[in-house]
Amino acid sequence: MFLVRQIENYPTSSGDIPTSPVIIADSGVLSPDDPSLAESAVNNGDVYEDYPDDEDRDVQKSEIALDIAKAVREIGNKLFKEGKIEEALSKYQKSIRYLDVHPVLPEDALPELKDSYDALLAPLLLNSALAAIRSQPLSSQNADIAIKNTTRALDRLELNAADKAKALYRRALAKVIKKDEDEAERDLIEASKLVPEDGAIAGELAKVRQQKKEKREKEKKAFKKLFA
Repeated sequence: MFLVRQIENYPTSSGDIPTSPVIIADSGVLSPDDPSLAESAVNNGDVYEDYPDDEDRDVQKSEIALDIAKAVREIGNKLFKEGKIEEALSKYQKSIRYLDVHPVLPEDALPELKDSYDALLAPLLLNSALAAIRSQPLSSQNADIAIKNTTRALDRLELNAADKAKALYRRALAKVIKKDEDEAERDLIEASKLVPEDGAIAGELAKVRQQKKEKREKEKKAFKKLFA
């Protein structure tokens, strides 16, 4: 069911076409003793379904969805500290899915509940972006996750200066992976204004500008050859 849900929720472009090919390389019937069917420690203590629609607990109750999101995020944090970046990214994305069951909380929701949602969503979006750009090998798909989640944090949440700079920096790194140096430079400039003392941002900005310079010089040489 997990693979089916993944395909159902795969990002698409215009015309409902997947942003990258979805290929079923093999199919068949699993034997009862297939390792993939066994409950094991691979779940790292995660007892919840990967997609809220399949969860037995009543996630339509915002408190329950929040509790599950918190639990899954903690597992993600543990995996990240252990260096299991791809697995951590999967848990962060899963935690976000449970929060997104309630994009708008009920009008009678307690203020504390809304604060808890906001307090959880911001680090989830930023941490998932970090995991996405650190996952190896680097991929356009993970870069898209980082760009989507950082943009969501920047556009919809009230971030302090440090978190806003963090979001801009991580989005810039994702854009570098996508070879979009112009947009990366814009984000890094904005981030450097927020935290001018940050050496990582300054270093990445210098690196991007050098890449742009080398790219321009390469294009000039190629252009000259056309008329040589």
